[in-house]
Amino acid sequence: MSSSAPRSGRAAADLSEPRALRTRERILAAIREAAVDSDLDRLTVSAVCRLAEVHRVTFYGHWSSLSDAVADAFAELVDSLAAVSGTAIAEAGSPERLARLYAAALVDQLAELREHRAVYRALFSENGPHGFESVLRRAMRERAQQAVDALCDAGIDVPGRGGEAAAYLAAGVTASFAHFVHGDGDGDDLDGTARTIAAQLPSWWPAAPKEPRALGSASSSALPPGITQDSRHGTASPKRTLSAAPDDEQPGDST
Repeated sequence: MSSSAPRSGRAAADLSEPRALRTRERILAAIREAAVDSDLDRLTVSAVCRLAEVHRVTFYGHWSSLSDAVADAFAELVDSLAAVSGTAIAEAGSPERLARLYAAALVDQLAELREHRAVYRALFSENGPHGFESVLRRAMRERAQQAVDALCDAGIDVPGRGGEAAAYLAAGVTASFAHFVHGDGDGDDLDGTARTIAAQLPSWWPAAPKEPRALGSASSSALPPGITQDSRHGTASPKRTLSAAPDDEQPGDST
């Protein structure tokens, strides 16, 4: 990935402003679209900006480097697939059914990793505090904390509810994802892979009941902008086209 950084800092723009948030979302969507169609090493800030219809100064108002932006784009996508809505949690009725919701979300994550395996192999090879694996692990830690809180509310006694449990879960699942994308198999048995990962979870994590799942039911409502839910297999895929920029976000906008 080729880039230069005229300013320092990650996500320096004020994301409390709706306009800045929309601009960021357009750039992330453009990165996902461009990355799945070309080699990451050939991806440039200029190409992303053309696709997102923003100027380079706008891009650098949000990220100090292209590598940071790419890590955010795909980490946020993978993390979003683990989302379980508050309504689904409330309607689960038992810790075991909660575990089933998270198991379904895990399969969706694996499907995304498999579909764009070449992209994720390259991303997991990026090292450092701002590399994809580190960014994903931090995002997954927040998601894991939500799961821990939901299980505690459902009656599970989770040691380390204050953060240790979530950190352990996030690190383990993220490492399992890295192993999965670097594996030699084609990953056809996503349910089997998900069960193998779940088998490594702590003893307090409830066993999910074996019942049919509705693909995408746990996470489809929480996908980030620029992502669509594929009704055939429940995976999220970058949109192939971007809508025209709103009037207040035409090229030249420096938000």
